[in-house]
Amino acid sequence: MKFYTVRHGQTDWNNLGLNQGWSDTPLNTLGQFQALRTRDQLKDVRFSIAYSSPLQRAATTCQIILGRVVPDKNIFDNLNLEDAIELNHFYRQHNNLNKDCYIYYAEDLIERGLGVFEGKEGSRIHEISWKDGFNADRFKMESVPHMFHRIDRILKQIQADTLQNYGNDANILIASHAGILRIVDYVLRGGTEQGLFYSALYDSSINLHLKNCEFNIYER
Repeated sequence: MKFYTVRHGQTDWNNLGLNQGWSDTPLNTLGQFQALRTRDQLKDVRFSIAYSSPLQRAATTCQIILGRVVPDKNIFDNLNLEDAIELNHFYRQHNNLNKDCYIYYAEDLIERGLGVFEGKEGSRIHEISWKDGFNADRFKMESVPHMFHRIDRILKQIQADTLQNYGNDANILIASHAGILRIVDYVLRGGTEQGLFYSALYDSSINLHLKNCEFNIYER
């Protein structure tokens, strides 16, 4: 089976460099455009099932990629010429291949809770909060081991349910958030709880810097 993991499109908070965490921020116009572009890039993939964080920035991204939601073309009036031409291509090429794909909104795919740093600028916190010894409780943040446990749990559930219902040739779409997709990357590439903090694989995964609506493909 193949996992297609995608980060949500841009929000105003992304544009301002603010930490979002559990804050339920919507896609802005560019974010919706990015989701349409990803839909076009994945237009030939038939998804068996989709899973998404319930936060609206990820959920809307998932819905647009599958063709369940099509943003009103009028919201894109201020695009530059190059993007406007690309937008017209998106609308001409739209198909209904995945319109009926079921989306399961999973709490385990919600972004990392960032505690006191939510709504604040703070790229530095992302550098130190992935290291061993960081006191997440002090800042009311979610710890790395807690994130690992919930992602390991949901991915095992997804694999088992998909295998039973759709077989080993299934394509699975997962729409989530940058922090969580680092742990998803780690688990899908064979990472274990014992390897947290002190393995080359862990270092590689936490240094994964996904752009808005960037996707990765994993085969299991």
